[in-house]
Amino acid sequence: MGYVAGVVSLYGLLEQSIDEIILEVAANYNKLHQSFLTMPERVRNEFKSLALNSIIDGPKSRLRADLDEDDIFVALNSRSTSSLRRLVPAVFTRAQANYRHPLICELIARLDVKLDERGLVTAASLAKTGMASVSSLLVDLVDRRNSLTHAYSIQDDILRSQRLLEYLDVLEQYLLSVESVANLRLLDELVATGNAPRIGIMAKKYTDFIGVDLVGANLAIGDALLFQGKTGIFKGGRVTSLMADNVARDSVIAGVNEVVQLGVGMSDGPPRLGEGAAVHSVAQQWVELLPEA
Repeated sequence: MGYVAGVVSLYGLLEQSIDEIILEVAANYNKLHQSFLTMPERVRNEFKSLALNSIIDGPKSRLRADLDEDDIFVALNSRSTSSLRRLVPAVFTRAQANYRHPLICELIARLDVKLDERGLVTAASLAKTGMASVSSLLVDLVDRRNSLTHAYSIQDDILRSQRLLEYLDVLEQYLLSVESVANLRLLDELVATGNAPRIGIMAKKYTDFIGVDLVGANLAIGDALLFQGKTGIFKGGRVTSLMADNVARDSVIAGVNEVVQLGVGMSDGPPRLGEGAAVHSVAQQWVELLPEA
């Protein structure tokens, strides 16, 4: 009974979590863009195809959330008011097979998020499961789940409770990594759409703080910052201290075209990025997307 409940629950966790990530990414695209027309081309094209097929198939579409056909018709109608043309997140959860790694890559790619297998889980955790890759582990999990729910049979090689926990550990790492990759794509969009305005550069990096050249912007203790490296890598954190002209400050204002040199303490310490990284201000509603420093 423990084996049956464990396998079915692990697969249910996988499928539900991936769908929730997909729904959240699609919802964030709606928040980041004022109109359907300004969204990435791939997202728009995938939405059109998925939306039409979901309407045609109706309940057979097996979507994670209920579908509002009126919203779809408005989104697809080129004569609709631009601001009313929005993605309907539910259609992106349309899947016709079990959630193995290649299918998960395909599902997330519909939202212009590229996912591969490298670095998604630690080698040490994977080794405990006896699997060569996370892709192999997901195949095994799906096969076991299908055998239980469709063939109504239990294999001789059942997984003991400790092995199920090891599967769970890998699965947790995998899902967190998928979410992290999706968030990085959203951070790209956050910067591109002007929702995370650039406020300066990281001019110096010290052991406990960083030097920031603040340009034409405000900065205060508690503000969230996003650091963009020269290769596009993002790191984030909150401001815990400010120093200007060797004086501790709660906030600093740099006028238009004015550069103010600051010493800035960060919640997770200096980001592991080189000097010259761009510094962006992040509103509270987007803080959950920020990766750790």
